[in-house]
Amino acid sequence: MLPTAHLELDYEAVIGSAQKLRHIFAREDSWPADDMTREEDLVDLMRHEKEFELRLAFAFTVLSPIRDRCLGCVYVNPATKAAYAAEVLLWAVSHGMSDESARSLDSALEHSVREWIGSAWSFT
Repeated sequence: MLPTAHLELDYEAVIGSAQKLRHIFAREDSWPADDMTREEDLVDLMRHEKEFELRLAFAFTVLSPIRDRCLGCVYVNPATKAAYAAEVLLWAVSHGMSDESARSLDSALEHSVREWIGSAWSFT
């Protein structure tokens, strides 16, 4: 889950990778704003928690092995196209990394999520 308890880790990841994130969800997205506050991020996390509790959508934090850094997020949302059961979106941090390391993290996260979705979720 992407809980409010991860606010500080999430905020650091979101603000640090803001430029990259503006192209993840839509071509011309303005989220996150350069001046996004922790309070605004908290509101987002509260919404994700509520959606999770109501089983409307599922957002997950991707943490480092020692759980001290948010490496990205994974979202399993209702499908936007009739032929699909769900839509999966994901992002990995890129700040503080070389381009090669960022690409490697992107690739590893996508690979892991594809395996996880295929084995743990039963979409029909």
